[in-house]
Amino acid sequence: MKHLTVTVAILIHNGEILCMQRKKSHFSYVSLKYEFPGGKVENEESFEAALTRKLKEELNLDLAVEPRQHFMTVDHTYTDFQITIHCYRCEISHRTIEYNDHESYI
Repeated sequence: MKHLTVTVAILIHNGEILCMQRKKSHFSYVSLKYEFPGGKVENEESFEAALTRKLKEELNLDLAVEPRQHFMTVDHTYTDFQITIHCYRCEISHRTIEYNDHESYI
């Protein structure tokens, strides 16, 4: 079974948490569902560097993620693949973002 390693940001602004809505997908169990922004870790890339890169790509958000911001790691098995998700708690000073890879956000 395919295994993915991803890193995501729990973005917090004034006590509120930002969630992104996925675009439509041929996998109904993830299509249009809400998630934290982030993505796959590339070879030889740290979890923090991957998340910093993905936040820039997906939200045009310049945020240097640090190891001390690690919140938790979750393992989950879907029907088609397994995933390890490294979650980071990140305070942000504004909610001005672009959502380049998502349907919307709340």
